Amino acid sequence: MLAGCTTQTTGTPSPQDTGTAPTSTSATETSGTPAAAVRPCELITDSTAAQLGITGAPAKGPIHGVDSCRWRVRKADAGTSYTIDVAYYPKLGLADLVADGQPTPISLGRHKAVQAFGPDGLGCVVSIEVTAKSRVDVSVLGGDPSTLCAPAKNAAQLVEPLLPPS
Repeated sequence: MLAGCTTQTTGTPSPQDTGTAPTSTSATETSGTPAAAVRPCELITDSTAAQLGITGAPAKGPIHGVDSCRWRVRKADAGTSYTIDVAYYPKLGLADLVADGQPTPISLGRHKAVQAFGPDGLGCVVSIEVTAKSRVDVSVLGGDPSTLCAPAKNAAQLVEPLLPPS
């Protein structure tokens, strides 16, 4: 972490003896969340990708300004193919999810989770609570949104065990 000063003082800088030993600051203390190291592209492993029918490497990049990764699931019929997006929202919890309709709580391992259709009915999202103010979204986008919640939940069930305890 870098810090800067906004005022200048003349003189020579020197350390001040406070009488106490220096302490370190952990990632939990600096970020306010034990999930400082959540990396979306690492949440779907090669084994998980095979289970989900993913072929090819993920497309890395921000979605809505947050870290995310996108994988493609190709089916025989292009109309039934879809993408799986995994995004980490470090400052937005479950209560902050923007969805089409009211999110439905679902059972998902040791974390709280909700399922909903995305904004404007696009795709289906399973949001997994990491902390009260952070979450991981597993979204599936493609054809008919009503057919996308099952693969979204399947992917979320494989992602959830890799998340830090909430």
